[in-house]
Amino acid sequence: VDWKPVGNWRTEHGQDSGTANYAETFQAPDARILVIDDTPMNLTVIRGLLRLTRIQIDTAGDGISGLEAARRAHYHIIFIDHLMPNLDGLETIAALRADTSGMNFATPCVALTANAVSGAREMYLSAGFSDYLSKPIDSIKLEEMIEHLLPPTLVLHRSDGAFQLKKGGWNGIERRANGGNGYAAQLFKDYFGLDVSPALKNCGTKEVFKDALQDFYDEIPRKADAIEAFVAAADWKNYTVLVHALKSSARLIGAGQLSELARRMEECGNAALGEGDGVRAAVAEILGRTPDLLAQYREYRRKLMPLCDACVSAPAALPPVPPEKFADALAALREFVGAFDFGSADAVIAELSAWSVPADSAGRYETLKSCIRAADQRGAMDALAAMP
Repeated sequence: VDWKPVGNWRTEHGQDSGTANYAETFQAPDARILVIDDTPMNLTVIRGLLRLTRIQIDTAGDGISGLEAARRAHYHIIFIDHLMPNLDGLETIAALRADTSGMNFATPCVALTANAVSGAREMYLSAGFSDYLSKPIDSIKLEEMIEHLLPPTLVLHRSDGAFQLKKGGWNGIERRANGGNGYAAQLFKDYFGLDVSPALKNCGTKEVFKDALQDFYDEIPRKADAIEAFVAAADWKNYTVLVHALKSSARLIGAGQLSELARRMEECGNAALGEGDGVRAAVAEILGRTPDLLAQYREYRRKLMPLCDACVSAPAALPPVPPEKFADALAALREFVGAFDFGSADAVIAELSAWSVPADSAGRYETLKSCIRAADQRGAMDALAAMP
């Protein structure tokens, strides 16, 4: 492979002739949004769904760090998960609106919730939100809401000269599951316990699904132990927060049975926080059924190991990349990432997968790949700046 001239990558590798199903409705390279959510895979999915819009995306893992981010920078939109530990979404927006001199006092905020019920929109509007989105997030609704809330001067459409048109899609992207191979989908469900059709619909692309699956797999030991500890401590508030998050994340990757059991345990957790005769019955059900919930949850660690350990395991005995090719690849990546062209950047990374990178660059290169998968332009540029 020859990366010279760099422009060859755009014409030869920046396209995938087999994919033309998705076209982003707008781009907004000067827009900056903040997403606050305590579940890493939710952040991964939102980044992936917005990957082609060129929006600058910052993330925060809880309400406290989200408020800190809002004090440091101005955002055009802030997305806030409702149910989070320590500081939930309603408390977070209350603190944001109370800071009348803050940069984001009047910034439009959108609530993210897996528990949308009748009257939810009115409740969120009264709390200071501009609107809400239900989880799993629908990619089209997400784009429509962002386009509606952004200042029109920031939005580029296909007729605008600065709009970066990607012909033929990128890297296999499609907004719908391919129903043409039901046998393979059934095998996937039988062996891994996942229904890939809704999972791909929820995640938007197979790349985002892969990253979300990895996040889910990595979190199992820590979150399962935490759920167990909250039961032992009779801490029903934090128990409910975690099983709520599990309900959402399991549904996102197609683990429907686990999601449904987590949903029931969330209902019991809410009842256990109430008063009256229902409290005792709710606690009894939590104590009786949480062991099954945890067994199913931890079983996914075994089921997904062939998929997710393969994602992180180093390939065996790859030849070292020639120094000049590595330098050319990094130059190409700087150009593509700088132009928010993550489709072409993906193609460079795919070609480099045939070689091992220099040992003194390996750690930064892994960071770079993660940032490119997440469409994190600033993180990727920082990683590239630290490499030769």
